[in-house]
Amino acid sequence: IMHDFNTTDIEKYHIIIDSHSDGYSAFKRFPLLSEKMRFAAGKNNPLCDKRLTLDMLYGQGFISMCEGSSMNRLTKEYCKRAGFTPNIIIECDDPYYIRKYIELDFGIALVPEISWQGELSDNVKYLDIIDFDERRVTYAYLNKSAGTNAVRFYEYIKNIYNSK
Repeated sequence: IMHDFNTTDIEKYHIIIDSHSDGYSAFKRFPLLSEKMRFAAGKNNPLCDKRLTLDMLYGQGFISMCEGSSMNRLTKEYCKRAGFTPNIIIECDDPYYIRKYIELDFGIALVPEISWQGELSDNVKYLDIIDFDERRVTYAYLNKSAGTNAVRFYEYIKNIYNSK
């Protein structure tokens, strides 16, 4: 299991769970989860009390998962659409510490609303960004050449998510 999926040799993997929808042509997929993405900061951050546009985050320090992760990729993509490159001051491969750095108000971060639900403390607030309404779809990918056990596990996951 890797949080920092930064490899070009994807053929060696049987199952990949990722929001990136390109580049997995040797894999079949199904959607696991669709969720709203939000920017968050420590509750004492002055940005928490303002109505913002995404471009107003220019110059802020960003906290992100490591290069290659969907969170890093999406942070850069959304900021680029707003006309700037994010100033990523902390990269970490552990979601627990990302949440702690936000709580300590070391910077702002893009966070998933559902999969991190209940994981953010009361010391974290979502920013009110009026021109930002993005969703992330996370997929389970199965390598078409995967063995029997990987196929069984993939089907097990698919059945769980299809029953919800």
